[in-house]
Amino acid sequence: DCRNCAARSGRGSPFHSLAAMNLRLIILLLVSVPMTAFGGDFERDFTVVFITQATEAKYGRFPFDRSLVAQAVEQAADAGAKGVILKFFLDRQSKTAEGDRRLATALSRVPVLLQARLDDSEKAPNSLEGRFTLPGASFKTAVSGSSGWIPLPEFSRRAHDVCFVDFDSSPAPIVEKYQDKTVKSLLACAVELAVGHKAVIRPVKDISIAGQTAFLDSLNRVTITLRHEKALATFDFNSLLDGSIPPSALRNKVVVIGYDGPSIPQVSSPVGTMGAHRLFVLMLKEYYESMIPNKAVATDAPKAVPRR
Repeated sequence: DCRNCAARSGRGSPFHSLAAMNLRLIILLLVSVPMTAFGGDFERDFTVVFITQATEAKYGRFPFDRSLVAQAVEQAADAGAKGVILKFFLDRQSKTAEGDRRLATALSRVPVLLQARLDDSEKAPNSLEGRFTLPGASFKTAVSGSSGWIPLPEFSRRAHDVCFVDFDSSPAPIVEKYQDKTVKSLLACAVELAVGHKAVIRPVKDISIAGQTAFLDSLNRVTITLRHEKALATFDFNSLLDGSIPPSALRNKVVVIGYDGPSIPQVSSPVGTMGAHRLFVLMLKEYYESMIPNKAVATDAPKAVPRR
């Protein structure tokens, strides 16, 4: 069931409109997490946890009782995580009301990003709170929709942010449109959660955060070049629940919890075919580490982006 495991298709988004300057719209998003020096080291700032075949062998086929997801969020909070990203959809009630209640409570323990996606075939979408949109912001976007998979209200109320995941290739959107409102992509939200700084977007030019910049194209997307590199370090969901992940791997980090079991849709990429959530993590890593210092950015025209 891709509502619970997959982020597919091609779209994304970011921040809050505060000022206009030199005929350019500048958008700022303030995040309520501690500020961190931004050096673009993904494995220093993020920890990736996957629900795998081993998890399903122990707890049953995913999606399982949401009390287990709640326990994972609680473990991350107890370890001092900076935040959590849940890489599956929470737009429908689960089989157990108690599991939903426990997860809703757990979302108040630590800043949590929830994902949403566009789907115009969805007949009765949950409402999207205004705080997850960018009032007054006007962007050209690659994708837009009038309906979608929006988290249940009891989860949204406690979420740090709700961000859209309509992309599985480059260029990836930083903003998209939902019901004619500008919304953020999970790529944008994840970086802000990790560094805790203001983000600034100059439409059709660049996005800057904590002194680092990435260029945007005419539809406000970032180009992400995936590279064959060493395997990304990840942990199994079981180890998060049983407390065997070293505390240092969780403390002051953003913990990405996704699904990489046998039911995940497989996506072709320049570095091979893989599960949709693993591909998201690789795209996030590359985006995070390829931003360049603001002082190296030309006034208008993009230059080649040096590899960190």
